[in-house]
Amino acid sequence: MIYYFPMKVIALLGNPGRQYQNTRHNYPWLVADSMSWLSSGWNEKFKGLYQDLRFDDERLIFLKPMTQMNLSGQSVQAAMAFYKIMARDLLVAHDDIELPFGQAAFKSGGGHGGHNGLRSVIELLGSSDFYRLRLGIGRPLHGPVASHVLGRFSSEEEAVLPRYLELYGAFLHKLRDSDLKSFSAEYSKINLDTPL
Repeated sequence: MIYYFPMKVIALLGNPGRQYQNTRHNYPWLVADSMSWLSSGWNEKFKGLYQDLRFDDERLIFLKPMTQMNLSGQSVQAAMAFYKIMARDLLVAHDDIELPFGQAAFKSGGGHGGHNGLRSVIELLGSSDFYRLRLGIGRPLHGPVASHVLGRFSSEEEAVLPRYLELYGAFLHKLRDSDLKSFSAEYSKINLDTPL
């Protein structure tokens, strides 16, 4: 007998390499690493690392593309093709300079906003109609954007970062039992005052 599990893919964008480990660009990986309900062991496939989680009536695929950020679409497209997933069942978590640090937002569709990881995913999928978890890192007060996103969080941000990692991890945990459409509508904006 074949059992069908409703399935979602959550792609967490980041850059491989120790030099990028705790940078703003790797915010989604920091969230994933903070979630105690995720296994510490990741499997290697799809030019990335993944976990295939099954719950009572849900299946959740977590994917960390291990390409460089601007090639993230190669990993996401490979996983989507393997699992025969439509764009409507994909959530991409990424850093976002248009939101201040301490804020996050769910949204559906839209452009890449200059984010090279999103650009790659859109180009390789041939669609922008997927969901996004936008993790705010704010714009730099001075200096180039590239140095800001590839730089570490400030000491003030690092002091409170664990609270935000816990918050966003809790929302991804809640997402297990929700469809992406209703979830993104209910939690279009997230901060520490947002009730779970």
